[in-house]
Amino acid sequence: MLAYLCGPIEFADGGGREWRREMVQFLRSRLGHAAYDPAEDETKNLTPEEVSNFRGWKLTDAGRHRAAIRKIIDFDLDIISDAADYLICYWNRAATLSAGSAAEMTAAFRKGIPVYLVSPLPPQQLSGWMLGCADEVFTTWEGLKAFLMTCYSIGASAPARAAVAVGSTRKPKVLAAQDAFRAFGSATGFEFEVVGFEVPSGVAATPLTAAESRLGARQRAEALRDLTRGTEQPWKFFVGLEGGLDVAEDGGKRLVFLQSWAYVLDTAGRGFYGQSTGIAVPEALAARVIDDRVELSAAVDAFAGGQGIRDNQGVWGVLTGGAVTRQDAFRAALANALRPFRHELVYATSRAAAPQ
Repeated sequence: MLAYLCGPIEFADGGGREWRREMVQFLRSRLGHAAYDPAEDETKNLTPEEVSNFRGWKLTDAGRHRAAIRKIIDFDLDIISDAADYLICYWNRAATLSAGSAAEMTAAFRKGIPVYLVSPLPPQQLSGWMLGCADEVFTTWEGLKAFLMTCYSIGASAPARAAVAVGSTRKPKVLAAQDAFRAFGSATGFEFEVVGFEVPSGVAATPLTAAESRLGARQRAEALRDLTRGTEQPWKFFVGLEGGLDVAEDGGKRLVFLQSWAYVLDTAGRGFYGQSTGIAVPEALAARVIDDRVELSAAVDAFAGGQGIRDNQGVWGVLTGGAVTRQDAFRAALANALRPFRHELVYATSRAAAPQ
């Protein structure tokens, strides 16, 4: 396995090398894992001239500095997306001056790679964004090492196997579930098999409110529970994913947003919703769906001049220029729906403290 060692370099004492060298030794000797240390690998994909001069170019040649840094960005993010099995990030005060560490954590989260954050800073000094990307947060290196030994040591027991039923066989939804449950399983000691089923949502093909989208997601999950009852597979979760529009009015103007919702139901009957971010839908596309009653999948094909868009980048990909795809949006919604299952104490405390 390969660990990517993330953390400040440019503004860190000693270039952030000391903790990385210690972790490389620990990972190699105790777990048999490899590690990529971006602080030690200064050559990357740079030319000898760039290696020698790119730091100085920051003050003397902005264009050449930018070109070299962009090569470094591409190189490091490619390792995270194509090779890393998990990411370890050390976040100290020097990290508050660093953009790279936050970007690397975000890239790993979007890819579904487990992120383990170590920080001596109190929680109120850590951004919600960073905490959202992290699968586990540790205040000491000893805590991280104990966790890694439990999860990854050669003598550790194999992860428990469990099955997840997803209420769709469409590729973006199934792949989103695989990504989300791979990260969830790495953090919780499970290896999940994701199986797609066609089940009804019980709502319109294109929901026009957030409430309708939530209802569709929940009814898919409940239908899966009923469908799989009595089968021999070790089902643990039932997942409903529903995309739709949410129509609002602001100052007499119609506003339409694209949203993706998830509902995760477990065998104990606990269920939680998760939502992706929302993005405004152009009025021309919204009018075809809302006023002309054309299904969104057909309307976006005509709007973008494509075919079968919902089974590929989806409306999300069209509206973001490919920066966020339909799969990305469902993965984010599902990751949010899974959070309460991993932080049960927080949600149990919230329920107990809620006014009756």
